[in-house]
Formats: sequence, structure tokens, C-alpha cells
Amino acid sequence: MLLIGQPKSASTSLAVTIGKITGLNVVLGIPRKPGFKKSNQFTELFKYHNNVPIRNKLFLKQVVTGKRTLFKEHLLPIQAHFKELNKYKNERIVILLREPEDSLDSYYRLFKNHHGEEKAKEMIDKLSPDIFSWHERWMYWKSVHKNVMIVEYRDLVLNYQTTIKKILKHYRFKVPKKILPLQKLKYTGVGEKRLCS
Repeated sequence: MLLIGQPKSASTSLAVTIGKITGLNVVLGIPRKPGFKKSNQFTELFKYHNNVPIRNKLFLKQVVTGKRTLFKEHLLPIQAHFKELNKYKNERIVILLREPEDSLDSYYRLFKNHHGEEKAKEMIDKLSPDIFSWHERWMYWKSVHKNVMIVEYRDLVLNYQTTIKKILKHYRFKVPKKILPLQKLKYTGVGEKRLCS
């Protein structure tokens, strides 16, 4: 099963939480390997996240159709991925998105702490088009796919219990009587050092 997370949207925390509730094995983004295919889009975002290469057909089939593993991926919203995902219209996918302004504010605070205000603004100006495009493209793709669920970060935070129940139902899991709290995790993946070096 596939959970597509916008970077810095708490997708890792959500995936771990779903795993604990359902007993699923959780894979938190498979890093790029030597010889990976790099997209000529989202190049600024690529600087800060090491698990956003172009994924091949076999990989996408595995993460979408697997039944006992939840794959959390920062999957690029590019045509190559849309084309493959379109083949699995009966499979359930969840996409966690965060309002671009909120996402950029999170990056800005991190950049500012390490580089100062002026440099942080410069970095955000470069990153901003990628963040807005990420959100807009996944929203559009979802609009033509009934088996895809969009979850907004704000709903996850403000309406946690209701949102988790909706996600479990979407994945066709029985909703337990007791919902575990969100497993709050610090930034994972390449970590703060890469984001700010």
C-alpha cells in the first residue's frame, strides 16, 4: 500500500502510526541508489531530500499492490509516475499534503536558524515553486481518481481522530475502538544536517 507524503507534512509520523494501529510493516521511503534516474523537475527540492528520484515500473507496482506493507514515499508528481499509477485504479492510495505556505514556513524557520534571515529568504524563493507545484499536481491528479484520498496536514493535526478513522476506512481496515495518538517523530530521512548544509 502506498502513502504519498509531501515533504515536511508529518508523513513519517502518520505512516508509523498507521503501522502501529494495523500491524502493517512500514517502509519509510527507500533512498535513491547508484544509477538512479533524476527528474529535471523539482530540482531545488531534490537538494534537501534524498528519496525523490524517478521510480521504475516494478517499484511502483510493488508499493501500490502490496497488502502487508505500507510504503511511505515522497513520490514526485511527474508524468512518468502518474502514467504508472493510472494502471492501478482499484488500489487505495493516500496522499498527505500540506498547504504550501505552511510548508515553506517550516523550511524557512529551519533555514533561518542555520543560515540567518537573508540567506533563508533566498533559499525559500528558490524552493517555493517546487512546493506549490507539488501540492497543485497531486491535487489535480487525485481529482480524476476515485480510489485516491487526499489528507490535509491541518486536518491531521486539528481533527486527528476523525482523520485517522477515514484513512483506515479508505485502506479498508477495521477501525479499532481505541485510536493511538500520532507518533510524533523528528525530521527523518537525510536529517537537518543535509537540509541546512
